[in-house]
Amino acid sequence: MQAGNVGGRQMGWGVLSTGGAGHWGPGVRAAVWMYVTNDNKVTSITCGRFEVKSAGTRITTPAYPSSSSASRAFQVCAMLYTNEDNIDTSCSPWW
Repeated sequence: MQAGNVGGRQMGWGVLSTGGAGHWGPGVRAAVWMYVTNDNKVTSITCGRFEVKSAGTRITTPAYPSSSSASRAFQVCAMLYTNEDNIDTSCSPWW
């Protein structure tokens, strides 16, 4: 999860950097997506699932405007997987 000023507006977005070789091998992929809620996590909008297929790659979700309202929050999740197996999935805390 990252946040910053984009075009004069405070925004939040998801980032996935695949780093070094680690678990990478034939058929391994990674994905990142972001959940946005505007009603205190009762419902959410899913932005993505954006995939990369090689180590050393960086990908982001589109940015979404933040708000001073406590009802808007963001959560970013990422997954490393093969066609047959989910190797690792993790999500950030809600922000």
